Amino acid sequence: EVGTGDVFGPVTVCAAYLPPDMVTYIQGLGIDDSKKLKDEKILEIGELIKDKIPYSLLTLHNEKYNELVRQGFNLNKMKAYMHNKAILHVLQKINGTPEVIMDQFAEEKLYFRYLAQEQDVYRKITFLTKAESKYASVALASIIARYAFLKHFDLLSREVGYSLLKG
Repeated sequence: EVGTGDVFGPVTVCAAYLPPDMVTYIQGLGIDDSKKLKDEKILEIGELIKDKIPYSLLTLHNEKYNELVRQGFNLNKMKAYMHNKAILHVLQKINGTPEVIMDQFAEEKLYFRYLAQEQDVYRKITFLTKAESKYASVALASIIARYAFLKHFDLLSREVGYSLLKG
């Protein structure tokens, strides 16, 4: 996910499936932890991959975020809902159940507690810290999320007529 530490802009969550036949291509792009890549590189890679792999991107805009906070949601609960939905959407697209690896933002038990009221919860997940640095598929999802965040951020800046600062 991207945008959780920013005052402006949406929270974006992406789940992506990296088909085995795309691994070499993706590795050749120099994909790494999106936090280590400059925005220009994210935009470049995002354009190259956004139409090549199955993914689900969810965007939580500021207005909806504020509404959820008023309803008692904290950020991690919002992210759990978004991650679960994104995973389920990708699995529908690929019609399969590959190994799901998530960059851990909450302990596994807490993650599933956040989703206790949901009817459809995907549970076969491996939670890893720094998964983005270990798995190309997680890095890929993060880059797509960051790419979408940057596009939304640019749109917000144009709407208000000046460059908003990230962070």
